Amino acid sequence: MKKIVSLFLIGILSITLIGCNGTGSNDAENNNNKTKEEQNKSADFINDNDSYFIIIDGKKFSAGDNIIDLSDVGYNLRESEASEQVPANKFLIGAGSMRDSENNSIFSVVPFNPTASSVMLSNAVIGGIELNVFATRYNDKVENIEVYGGVKLGFTEEELKEVFGEPSNINTGDNYSVYRYNSDETYRHYKFRFDEEGKVSSIEWQNIVF
Repeated sequence: MKKIVSLFLIGILSITLIGCNGTGSNDAENNNNKTKEEQNKSADFINDNDSYFIIIDGKKFSAGDNIIDLSDVGYNLRESEASEQVPANKFLIGAGSMRDSENNSIFSVVPFNPTASSVMLSNAVIGGIELNVFATRYNDKVENIEVYGGVKLGFTEEELKEVFGEPSNINTGDNYSVYRYNSDETYRHYKFRFDEEGKVSSIEWQNIVF
């Protein structure tokens, strides 16, 4: 009887140990898979052309859309820039200032010409956007402009990471930091600048490989 009881207890102990070891192994495996899934998800959206857009007053404008379409929500190119020429298969940096009805500069676009001949800037397409918090002095609607994942000016670092995950690289200064999210393509990325309070003060994306 003693031998039977001993064998019975040893059997229960063995099953318990096997069960515990199996559970621990599964938990670790699940955690690893979750991490890989999160990394893959982050890489997927940053490499997805459909992730590069801006939403103004509920209307979506994506990379490749005509710049002139932004007039539908009340923003137009600076008059002096509209007739500038964009060379074939080129984009312009420092142009593309979008103005409101009172001629205040609210945000800027990267004018891109994917065609085989030069076009006027007003006939170019959106190759990127740049929006910063200074524009809120002129237009309250700026605070509600969204990009991928509903990200807006004023987001905290934690809120941004919930959507975009960990950045490809971080640059810091005395009272700011910049998060950059790189895709597999050189001319496609997101960039966010944070102020000294740790809130998004500027949003930038570029995509001329759409």
